[in-house]
Amino acid sequence: MSDRTSQANQRVNTYWNSPLCVAEYDNSHAQGIGAELDDQVWREEFARYLPAAPARVLDLGCGTGFASVLLAELGYTVTGLDQSENMLAQARQKAAARKVEISFVQGNAMQPALPHGSFDIVLARWVFWTLPDTAAAVRHARKLLAPGGMLAAFDGTWFKNPE
Repeated sequence: MSDRTSQANQRVNTYWNSPLCVAEYDNSHAQGIGAELDDQVWREEFARYLPAAPARVLDLGCGTGFASVLLAELGYTVTGLDQSENMLAQARQKAAARKVEISFVQGNAMQPALPHGSFDIVLARWVFWTLPDTAAAVRHARKLLAPGGMLAAFDGTWFKNPE
């Protein structure tokens, strides 16, 4: 990772790890896990596009665990990876409250330190737009896929300023 990418990555992590960001994330961006309409829409999208459970899923940049929890409830074997310690703490609380088992791992979405070929699905939900090197993240995500696996990206561009 270049010095510039490393510095940008640190700024990204500082933003997503801030207590205010974590506290507000579900209310503003994810609309809060447990919101029936939001949960239902995502369940329908997962059913429409993803291979059936019980596939092994990596939720890349899982944040507070919104998709991880829904996928685990649908019968998938889920690993959630995020760089933010505070986001992961929130994700663990959600998983416990919803009584689902999820393996949460702290790591960098651009260079996840996970075994190659170990997932049937790598899900990137609202994460690529946050990364200073999306191409690196995609390259590494593809290496994590088992033969015939799927990289599923649900994303957008939220900020025009690259900083």
